[in-house]
Amino acid sequence: MKSFTKIFCAAGLALCSIASCLAITPIVTDPSIPAGAHQLLTNKMLQIASKNECPVLNDEGYSFTCSANVLSKEMTATTPAMHAMTLSVNFFLIDDITGDVLATNTVEVKGAGKTPEKAMISALKTIKPNDPGFKRMLDRAAKKLCPEPPAAHVAEPAPQDSIAQ
Repeated sequence: MKSFTKIFCAAGLALCSIASCLAITPIVTDPSIPAGAHQLLTNKMLQIASKNECPVLNDEGYSFTCSANVLSKEMTATTPAMHAMTLSVNFFLIDDITGDVLATNTVEVKGAGKTPEKAMISALKTIKPNDPGFKRMLDRAAKKLCPEPPAAHVAEPAPQDSIAQ
């Protein structure tokens, strides 16, 4: 088991470690996401947090949320007809107290299904929690919340008098 030095910052609301993680609460509130996909997205966000060794809280502090935008929607010319969809899914880490967006990440996914809802669920299933973009997003947020302490100033050696002539 890895051992991390943990630093409490921002009045105890976040937990930062050497792995640059913070305690977050996954929430899906986007009304454009069908009810059937809410739990799927919540589970994906929990996976993203756990894959990046970030603790998850069901408390106020920092929210991990997302929104989905339909980039394209088509009907296939197959029998039976299928709905094909391309989505842009935007993930946000938000400070619940100030409302500031700490970091974002966007992924583009595609899916197909018998109904538009099933096509969206199929697309959302392809989100990869171990995508390096999520690690970068969590690192950016952690750096904003828990900046690195300034490096200790190392005194330079005093110049020596040169006697060689």
